[in-house]
Amino acid sequence: MEEELKGYVMVLPLFNNRQFAEEFFEEERRDEASPVEDRSFAEFTTHALRLFPTAMENYAAMGLSVFQSLMKLGLYENAFMDDEPEPSRNDPCPCGSGKKYKRCCGS
Repeated sequence: MEEELKGYVMVLPLFNNRQFAEEFFEEERRDEASPVEDRSFAEFTTHALRLFPTAMENYAAMGLSVFQSLMKLGLYENAFMDDEPEPSRNDPCPCGSGKKYKRCCGS
């Protein structure tokens, strides 16, 4: 589990910076407990690429979890509030149709 998590965490930086990826690969090759020691750099990056979709799902789930926790703590209670108030019924519709809000987007 720990190795798998480490793999997910490392996927994005590996695709962001080749030098970082090569240095990480060399460091992993020196680690006798690492499964990387028998792989080439190309095999290593191919494996990382296969982890990419799962890593993105895990990053999204982590981000959602953090956001929900912050919402519960009240730190984002106005995160999605616009500064502009909603138009009244007789105001022109903000969509630009020229109709009154009540007969357009406000219905």
